[in-house]
Amino acid sequence: MEQSPEETALDVEGPEVPLSMRIGWGFGGGALVGVVLLSVGLARGLLALALGAHIATPTSSDLHFALAYVAAFAVAGAVTMAFWPLRKTLVGAYVLGYMGAGIVCTAIALMLARTDSTGSTTFDAVLTAIMTLVFGTAVGSGIRSSEEDAAVQRRVLMRRLRAKAKARNRTG
Repeated sequence: MEQSPEETALDVEGPEVPLSMRIGWGFGGGALVGVVLLSVGLARGLLALALGAHIATPTSSDLHFALAYVAAFAVAGAVTMAFWPLRKTLVGAYVLGYMGAGIVCTAIALMLARTDSTGSTTFDAVLTAIMTLVFGTAVGSGIRSSEEDAAVQRRVLMRRLRAKAKARNRTG
């Protein structure tokens, strides 16, 4: 069966976004996610203060931690977007999730290891691996489901275009 021009146009996802632009958007998006998550933590701290809990006064090392946290998300976003075309396959979607989560979880573990020298390096590595698996799987599932949703939307649009073309052919 020959495809109509509308169908052929929908098979192509559009022009490829340049790598540098994808990386820039990923960096900015990742940084935004880091800031949002820090804001959630800040809101929890303010709520704890309002409820009468004692919270240590922030120091300059807390600011360094916050900046490193946001930077970890920014780097994870940039790396994920650099490899974004991998999302089209099941394995690729999960690889993206594990890469991004691995970067963030490793950065957090390294930041915490610098502040707590009493912990076990082996325990930290195992905990980091577990957190990477948990968060990477969640991110990969989200990427995969969004790709499947997009495929369903393309199929629905194709059916509508075919129906319009049939109607045009019958009346014309």
